[in-house]
Amino acid sequence: MEGNQEEKFDETEAALREEAARRKMITRLALVGGTNSENMIRRMLSAAMTNSLACIFNWVGKGEKRAFKDTLIKDCMFAAAHQFDRRLTELTFRVGVQKWLRYAPERNGGVPRKK
Repeated sequence: MEGNQEEKFDETEAALREEAARRKMITRLALVGGTNSENMIRRMLSAAMTNSLACIFNWVGKGEKRAFKDTLIKDCMFAAAHQFDRRLTELTFRVGVQKWLRYAPERNGGVPRKK
């Protein structure tokens, strides 16, 4: 199943090379909304990918994982979140995404992380 999710993700990434598809994705992601930018980032990530798909990513692609920072969907999410909160910085966005990706294995039924 994960391979299929990864394939769909790659197909979406390929489609996002088109400007019209990117604008449509940004609009769709912006509709997710949230109580604040951090909440919106989590909601967008949850809407865009399953926890099992998120398990194959980290921000920089360290180890066996893929780099989320290099994806077009990340660019769309930042654009949508920035529309929501004009004061949102790339650093704040990155930290929110990193935190969400870090806990994906736990949300996917894995062993809880040690605090």
